[in-house]
This record gives sequence, C-alpha cells and structure tokens, in this order.
Amino acid sequence: MFTPIYRAVPQENVVWRIIYYLPVSLFVFAIKKVHLHGSQQFKDTWSSVLLAAGCKMVTKIPSRVDVRCDVVICGDSKLPASVQHAARNILGIPIVSLEWLLQSLINGRQVPFDGHAKYDYNYKSA
Repeated sequence: MFTPIYRAVPQENVVWRIIYYLPVSLFVFAIKKVHLHGSQQFKDTWSSVLLAAGCKMVTKIPSRVDVRCDVVICGDSKLPASVQHAARNILGIPIVSLEWLLQSLINGRQVPFDGHAKYDYNYKSA
C-alpha cells in the first residue's frame, strides 16, 4: 500500500501540492503513541498517515506520568507555554515539527528528534 504525502510549495502566489507516494505500510515507527497539535485539518491528514504507519493517536497531551505519549508533532508554533513546559520539562516528551515526521517517512526510519534545527516545533527560517 502506498499512501500519498502532500507538501505545499509556494510558487508565484500559488501553492502547488507535491505528492510523495511512500510505502507507509512497510514503515513502522519505534514511536507508538503520538499527539498531533494543530488545526483540525492537520490532525485529520496526518493521523491517517500515522495510523497506517502503526502508531496510536493520543487525543490530548497527558498531564500525568502514567499516561504514555512518545512524541508531540506540531503543525504550527502555537503551542501554549504551559503545555510545552508540562510535555517537555515535566514528562520528557519530545515536541517536534511536521518536518521531523516528513523526514522520518522519507528516510524509512525514525530520524533523531534533535537531528536538525528544522525538527524543533518553533523553528523559524531566517
């Protein structure tokens, strides 16, 4: 099974969608429980890709240690400071950008959370 991965590319005031067809059914994340943070469209799109890759979705960022979440993937940089503090500092959950997910899918393996500056959820290009 091949699943389309869409990437928006701005070009002369028009956004083109580049489609990557990746063998998602052959790719299994070491990460099993994922929380997606962003718009509903972002969650709908990427949850289906992650489910196909063998992940389980966590509907909200846990507030207790006994609730497991392996990573938070953000579709934007609008993560509240209190949630960031709880996830990253108290529970030790990595918070990454969509770029981390894309690169993991393209490479066919989970790339390191800190493997590139663009993997940080609040990365801004210069």
